[in-house]
Amino acid sequence: MHLSRRRLAIEGLEPRQMLAGIAEGQLLLYRLNEVRHDPPAYEQSVGLAVDLSGVAPRPPLAANASLMQAAQFKSQEMAEHNYFGHQSSVTGLFPNALVRDFGYDLPAVWPDNQNQVESIGGGTVRETAEENLRRQILSPSHRKHLLGIDAHQIHEEAGVGYAFSTDAELQHYWTIHATTTLKNTVFLTGVVYDDLNHNGRYDLNEGQGGQRVSFGAATVWTNAAGGWSLEVAPSSSELVEVQANGRRLTTRVDVGTENRHVEFRVDSNSARIDFGPWITLVDDVAPTASLTASALRTRHASSHEITLTYRDDNAIDASSIASGNLRVTGPLGFAEVPTLVSKSPSESGWTAVYSIAAPDTTWQATHNGEYWISMLSDQVRDTSGNPLPAGVLGGFQIAISTVVIPEDVNDDGIVSPIDVLQVINYINFNSSDTLIRGPALLDVNRDTIISPLDVLLVINYLNAHAGEGESLAIWPAPGERTRHPFDLPWGRGLEESQQELGLLQ
Repeated sequence: MHLSRRRLAIEGLEPRQMLAGIAEGQLLLYRLNEVRHDPPAYEQSVGLAVDLSGVAPRPPLAANASLMQAAQFKSQEMAEHNYFGHQSSVTGLFPNALVRDFGYDLPAVWPDNQNQVESIGGGTVRETAEENLRRQILSPSHRKHLLGIDAHQIHEEAGVGYAFSTDAELQHYWTIHATTTLKNTVFLTGVVYDDLNHNGRYDLNEGQGGQRVSFGAATVWTNAAGGWSLEVAPSSSELVEVQANGRRLTTRVDVGTENRHVEFRVDSNSARIDFGPWITLVDDVAPTASLTASALRTRHASSHEITLTYRDDNAIDASSIASGNLRVTGPLGFAEVPTLVSKSPSESGWTAVYSIAAPDTTWQATHNGEYWISMLSDQVRDTSGNPLPAGVLGGFQIAISTVVIPEDVNDDGIVSPIDVLQVINYINFNSSDTLIRGPALLDVNRDTIISPLDVLLVINYLNAHAGEGESLAIWPAPGERTRHPFDLPWGRGLEESQQELGLLQ
């Protein structure tokens, strides 16, 4: 650990120990906030040997990253250096100075050499977070600090740390930092978790880390134990939204002038506010779909593929993505239900590729026109059963050229490097022949011989029309006749081209 003044940090701590400290600390903070919500009920539930009937409820303490780090540092320092006390035996720092060194803006009126923020606990017996909290509440000074009694009513943020060492006298060390900046800030705080044991409350290792929580425009991500807090505007009302494991959970929270606790269970799509009754979050938002469909300009294709991306606030029911989702209509009474080719999850939902078969074995210019894609009723659904509304999603064109030019060697309606390659391959495979003859489509200049000149004519056509050998769809102007390559105005005639290829001496 690096211990120089004003540069304290948790360094050299094993990741496993760090995660254990965060998990234990977050659980203790959750239980502490539950106690603060109703101290008399806590007394009755655990049979506490202290009368809490006169202790007033207090708002939850919001998890603060700086205080969490400071508390974890303090617990780890006590465990590693075998001491137990508010003043560090290593650096000599008191708790006020410690939390400042971790970046917390403690009120300036509280001196560095005092403790207005810290409660600690330790023991040789492994205690759960609940057991340690119970023992700390039995202490009069700690009880006032943690439950917000008397001068401690002003506290609004907290951090908890836990560390363990078999080499230390006490072995188990707990630190709770609860304090305030005195800036009249208000926080929403809570946890996001999967209730693995189905007991209706947050327990160790149930937290969902790295989940997005937002309140209006403010956003935060849960810590490794599922804890979170957001500073919010007093007297505001917004939806608290959680994006967790592909699900979107929302509940409206009205904020006054005090902190509020909001927890989400992703296993049951439910939430509760200030440890009140659980609210089942009803998902009534239908999924959406976006279409990607390019124009088909290629002759002889037997099918045409389109892509749909399905999105939902929670999650798409992948089993509902299938052949039969869509209907395609077009000219001359064309109507077809596309076949599902593939489906795969993506960051934005599910992506599905569908294939539309040509009406007469292959697509031809006679099929040209606008085609429309519609979602059929009660097809693609989300995991809550909400169907994507039926209706038109968009369209595409079949736009195959009726023009035939010699450079389109494979007669697909597009002049591309593939046409060049086909001529080259044919010449290479028949290079033993003195005069290579073959399919008429490969004889670009119609001289009855397939030669490098035919290759050059296609290359020149591409360079003159598309540039850098790119593919070029054949789209003549209205009324324009099909032109022979020697009519094209790029300034190189037959004789010049033959000389360039060495065919003429």
